[in-house]
Amino acid sequence: MRHLLLALLFFSVACSNSSEPPPPFTVTFSDVTRSTGLNPDTQRHECRFDLTATASGGRTQDFALWLASQGEFRLNDGTEFEFDLDVVDVLDYWGSDRIVTGETQVAPRAADASEPFDLAYTFRYQDPDGRFLSEFVFVDCQ
Repeated sequence: MRHLLLALLFFSVACSNSSEPPPPFTVTFSDVTRSTGLNPDTQRHECRFDLTATASGGRTQDFALWLASQGEFRLNDGTEFEFDLDVVDVLDYWGSDRIVTGETQVAPRAADASEPFDLAYTFRYQDPDGRFLSEFVFVDCQ
């Protein structure tokens, strides 16, 4: 029994002193469209969706800072309307100015237009290494 306890203690100390670097810090994005269609009361096409950002890898408490980003309405007739998301808008989307490793943030959103449309977003952030990165997210609203 004594040898087993010593072996377990040695194993836990050996494993906790790992010199392996952590996996790289990443932020991944996804979307889920909850509902789409023509609202008969307003005669506008509506889209309700959730954007999700998940931070993983890196060291404990590593984080990315959200930066000003961009969105775009894409109408069926080929017309595109870009819109800017300043830092206050991005804070409204994600509920925080940062995302910490191990965290998932969800942004429930709704949009509408006079005709069927899709949305596209380019979210920008600064990672723990100081790099400025961006990720594209397409939202199918049809």
